[in-house]
Amino acid sequence: MIYPSDQFTYPYVDILLLHLIQPFSEPLFRFAHTNPLHWDVFQSVARFEAEVVAMTAALLGNKEKASGGQVCGNMTSGGTESILLAMKSSRDYMRYKKGMTKPEISLDLHLGFLMASLTPLRSLENWLLAMEYVSMLIFVLVALCCLLLEHLGTQFHHLIFALPGVTSISVDVHKYGLAPKGTSVVLYINHDIRKHQFVAVTEWSWGLYVSPTIAGSRPGGLIAGAWAAMMSLGQEGDRIDFLISGI
Repeated sequence: MIYPSDQFTYPYVDILLLHLIQPFSEPLFRFAHTNPLHWDVFQSVARFEAEVVAMTAALLGNKEKASGGQVCGNMTSGGTESILLAMKSSRDYMRYKKGMTKPEISLDLHLGFLMASLTPLRSLENWLLAMEYVSMLIFVLVALCCLLLEHLGTQFHHLIFALPGVTSISVDVHKYGLAPKGTSVVLYINHDIRKHQFVAVTEWSWGLYVSPTIAGSRPGGLIAGAWAAMMSLGQEGDRIDFLISGI
């Protein structure tokens, strides 16, 4: 058995910060049997999710005038689901708004994009090799931009949603946000795009069925744990490292 404190788990769990995780365990278990799909029953969990989304949106520029102040989203099971939802929402939005029926992906840095597009992995080895170098280059450029802007007195992450063309972002709070594994946030620039993320079935034999994400039932315990983590760390504790590594 390998425990999170073992040196072998360092690439997956930041063992230097494990002493901060203990306070988040209680809400994780306390809300383990809740389900935010039934938000009218489990109102606390629905509020936890809304506040995690709001805190993440604030870190990424929702308060900037150029962003429009409408940044919104949902919690998901991880970066892959966040990417799937963002692509579905964008595809359906563009189909509805502009009649676009054959969208294309310009650059895919995560397998989630290929999953969402249902593109055959004809040359996975070459794809992974190419993406390794491209990802490394992009992360280096982002880091340099952050250092430059901070040197000039500007925090880069507060400008992300203020940049032209940015309509959605996937943020894994279960990385350096120290939230329980299986928690991510997908954010949209406005509600008009986000509404295309929802699944609504009106002709089901059991009545109206609405889910905000791909999943139906979702683990309320993970959402509560993520909320506790972010509230405990605070804005200073939620270092931009976890955002850069999770975007």
